[in-house]
Amino acid sequence: MLHRRVVLAVVIATTVCSAFATTSNRIGDVNADGVVDAGDVSYLTSYLLGDGAAPNGPADVNGDAAVNLLDAFYLMNYVYAGGPPPVCVAPANQACNTGLSGICSAGTVTCSNGALVCTQNQQPQPETCNGLDDNCNGSSDEGNPGGGQACNTGKPGVCAQGTTNCVNGNIACSQNQQPSMERCGNNLDDDCNGQVDEPGCGCYVPSDCGQDTSICKTWVCNYNTCEINFAPNGFDCITDGNPCTLNDTCDGNGTCRGRPIVCDDNDPCTTDTCSNGQCSSVPLTCDDHIDCTIDSCSANDGCVHTANDAICDDNDPSTIDKCDLLIGCTHTKNSAASCDTGLPGICAERVISCSEELSCNSVPSTASRGVQRTR
Repeated sequence: MLHRRVVLAVVIATTVCSAFATTSNRIGDVNADGVVDAGDVSYLTSYLLGDGAAPNGPADVNGDAAVNLLDAFYLMNYVYAGGPPPVCVAPANQACNTGLSGICSAGTVTCSNGALVCTQNQQPQPETCNGLDDNCNGSSDEGNPGGGQACNTGKPGVCAQGTTNCVNGNIACSQNQQPSMERCGNNLDDDCNGQVDEPGCGCYVPSDCGQDTSICKTWVCNYNTCEINFAPNGFDCITDGNPCTLNDTCDGNGTCRGRPIVCDDNDPCTTDTCSNGQCSSVPLTCDDHIDCTIDSCSANDGCVHTANDAICDDNDPSTIDKCDLLIGCTHTKNSAASCDTGLPGICAERVISCSEELSCNSVPSTASRGVQRTR
């Protein structure tokens, strides 16, 4: 019997599986009383050397994937001599069940504070239509996730319109309306046969002929035939739905039209508009996007754009700088401008003649004519 207990070796995977079936997963808590102490030493020794009961908790305290006398010695050293604590070695990729619902139930065996625990692989997620309990509350696809959206069933006519629903873990498009007798004048394929108002359709009441009725336009069902009546031109239609119009009347073609309200505060420097039946004014923007103009608004003339030549000064005495109201700054070459040649005396003064580069050439000014000039 001693020989059988000494050579007994149990792989760690077996230890883990048995551990989750017992009342304790703490390594070394052999008797499963919640603590690791002398009682566990006695319990393990009795099991290995005598006829004691099998361990109720993880007994591979030295982490060598076997349960034998080495574990008993290791546990004695820890309990009586302050040796190293029991070693927790979790098996690689060992699956376990956390006891939680849905996707939170799948776990992996890990070590935590000296004990083998089942750590869940996924955290709760918002519920989606997939047949799973994503939020781990014990129910799958509750609340019709992904449902309530407009969709197309792929069927013709009124049968095409549908609403999405979560059915058996998949999004399905359920049609909103079932086929019915074809009715004339509504421009619908009522019987879902791919044809609209086909021969043989009929009307029974004016509403079969069309829904676009108003004071200016009405439908009548005359001997199963739809006819439309227009109110005469000028007939009072009360309102055209636009609060910025007045004197709304029918135009004779089925439309109610009104005369637009004219909003004018007699200020040329504002833009006047009507909104919800109320006139409002906002300052007029006079920016002409020409950098060299001064933009302003005059109570008499409205927007005024004044040229400012000073803004166009390019600090080049050989150009005439002007502000053009249409294109902005212009710089025209000045053929009469004088310049300094850099020569001494009267040779310093030259007159710019109009050339491609517009630089000082050797044309003398009036004051220096007749004087020989050299460079």
